[in-house]
Amino acid sequence: MIDRRQVVLVAALLASLALVSNTAAYSSVHADRGVQVQVVGDEDAYLGLQRTTTNASNGTADLDVTVSNQFAAGTDLTEIETSVDGTAVDLASGGSLAPGETSSHTFANVSCGDAVAIDASGSGVRVSLKRSVPCGNTSLTTEETTNETT
Repeated sequence: MIDRRQVVLVAALLASLALVSNTAAYSSVHADRGVQVQVVGDEDAYLGLQRTTTNASNGTADLDVTVSNQFAAGTDLTEIETSVDGTAVDLASGGSLAPGETSSHTFANVSCGDAVAIDASGSGVRVSLKRSVPCGNTSLTTEETTNETT
C-alpha cells in the first residue's frame, strides 16, 4: 500500500517537472509572404510633381513647380513646403490641398542643378522628396531619387 507521504512526493515531483519543461509554445515564426510594389513617375505619384524651366540662360532658369494631391478621398494635405536655393513656399497656403487639387509656384533665377525639396503632410500622411532643377527649356517629371511616404 502507498502511503500518503509518497503520493505527496510524487505530486510535487510532477509539478516541478511541469514548471521546468517546455510547454510546446512558439518562440518564433517564419512566414513567406509576397509583396508587390509599383513604382511610378513623379506625375503619377500620390504627390504628383511637375517641374518646368523657362528663360534658361547663364546656368539659371525660372522654375515652375506644380504639385497635385493624388491621395485617396479624405486625405487633405495641410502643409506642402517647397524650397529651392534657400527660398521656401507653402503650396498649401490656402489651408489645405484636397485630393484632385493642384498648386503651383514659380521660382525665379534658380541655378540649374540645384535641388527642389518638398515636404508635404496632412491627414495621417507624410511625403518627402528631393529633385534637381532641370537645365534648359524643358519639363522634367521622371523619378530621379526615392520618395519617402509614411
